[in-house]
Amino acid sequence: MSGGAPDASRPWSAFLAMSVAIAAAVSGEAAGAPPPPGAVEVIARVNRSAGRSDFAALRADMVQDFRWSFGGDANAEQAIDEWKKQPRQMRQLAKVTRAKCAYRKDGYVECPANAGESYRAGFKLRDGHWKLEYFVGGD
Repeated sequence: MSGGAPDASRPWSAFLAMSVAIAAAVSGEAAGAPPPPGAVEVIARVNRSAGRSDFAALRADMVQDFRWSFGGDANAEQAIDEWKKQPRQMRQLAKVTRAKCAYRKDGYVECPANAGESYRAGFKLRDGHWKLEYFVGGD
């Protein structure tokens, strides 16, 4: 359209484009939905355990084949042994489990939501119980 009256479809087009962009941003796996109530309870327990460095309580909420490093991890006990030597890890775990978490399409709840390659904790429903499956930083 050249000159004359303004194009009446322009505001609608802008609204539609913005709506599509917003929908794409929030529907991605990283954005996720709010965690289920059972996961929220376990996340809160893990947060308390990490804040107190209560390794026995923390272990009760971890899976046996827990992932805590890339290449060096074998099990939950090995992770706890390492964390006892590095108290900073417990502060990081407490920090990420205090943040907003997201329920992802793959069935994991990850804290914090949209962590990327930063420190993150993952929880998954196993045999009817939510468990801490990983706590890692980096890629």
